[in-house]
Amino acid sequence: MPQISTNRALILLTIFFVALKLSYFLLAIICSPIDSPYVNYHYGFDLESFCHLLMRKDSGWYQNIAENGYPIGELLSDGSRKIDFSMGQSAWAFFPGYPYFNRFISDLFSISLPSSAFLNSILFSFLGMYGFFIFCKNFWKDNSKAFYATLVLFLFPFHYFFSMFLTEAPFFAFLIWIFIALHHKKIFWASLLFISLVMIRPNGLFMMIPAFFYYLERKGISLWEAYKNKDAYLALLLGIPAFIVFMMYALYQHKMTGYYFAFSQAQQGWGKEFMFPLFALFKQGNLNYQVTSVYVVLVSIFIFVYRKRFSFSFMVMVLINILLPLSAGSTNSMIRYLSIVFPLFIVLSDVLYGVKYKKAMLTIILILHGLSFYIWLIDYPLGF
Repeated sequence: MPQISTNRALILLTIFFVALKLSYFLLAIICSPIDSPYVNYHYGFDLESFCHLLMRKDSGWYQNIAENGYPIGELLSDGSRKIDFSMGQSAWAFFPGYPYFNRFISDLFSISLPSSAFLNSILFSFLGMYGFFIFCKNFWKDNSKAFYATLVLFLFPFHYFFSMFLTEAPFFAFLIWIFIALHHKKIFWASLLFISLVMIRPNGLFMMIPAFFYYLERKGISLWEAYKNKDAYLALLLGIPAFIVFMMYALYQHKMTGYYFAFSQAQQGWGKEFMFPLFALFKQGNLNYQVTSVYVVLVSIFIFVYRKRFSFSFMVMVLINILLPLSAGSTNSMIRYLSIVFPLFIVLSDVLYGVKYKKAMLTIILILHGLSFYIWLIDYPLGF
């Protein structure tokens, strides 16, 4: 693939970005009326239809939090509060960063929450796409390869999640810009971005670990010699502001629910419980669980086969994002969770870019993306 300039690549990616968003909507209109056992809707050329298409699954929880906040526990005789999370699903399972930002934009511009979520989905998915290209460009020093990798990531099957009213786009955007900051050894900016990351998803806190290792790699500091280097100690300051904010939110959770980590307790509503990660695979017999379990197995095989292409920091990030959700006892949503793990797609793109028929491989990925989007369109419970 011939080299392209940075400006040309960014222009082409912007065109790709707009075309991808429009293609989702046009496919919905072409297939209308959608009449499946899971959804019945006739899409038209209006914002309401677009928002209906993008607002599925957990989106309802985020809108409810934005509108009503979090439920408050029952007041006990000692003045404390308590919520019994064994009674069902709860909004406390979701972190406030994303829904409250939607509420902020809604109030700022006096628009509806769905309209706010729509604007934010455009903002964060574009920042994520642009950031991933910039990171890959800096990482490889190859514009064409970075451009190819960006297409692979955003056209990968089920990665329409980046366009939906979900947390994938904002989490990925903050994560990739943290690593861009660290690539340029800007600890201060990375630490500020981490504050937003941990308030979108709790596993943002764990991303401090690979971020620390990546900074050491960029500084050329050996892991075994890190204790002798003052820059390594400086890097430990990376997560302090975010950790403080996280603990403040833990205190708030305790005040409202009786639990410091109410988000973890609320997982009971989804049937999740702590277990050895491998025991979570193929635990249930329904099709979605089997598919997500197979996906995890395939990703694990890929990681093992190409393990030498992962740097230590990248491998740590990948393993955390696989083992942490599995330890909660379920493979549900694993395709979503892994979509933001950009080292996977850097290595995958590196592999595909080296083959003779890389454009054909990209075409196959595009077709699979379209087929997976149709699953979302009819709201079939697969891949989520």
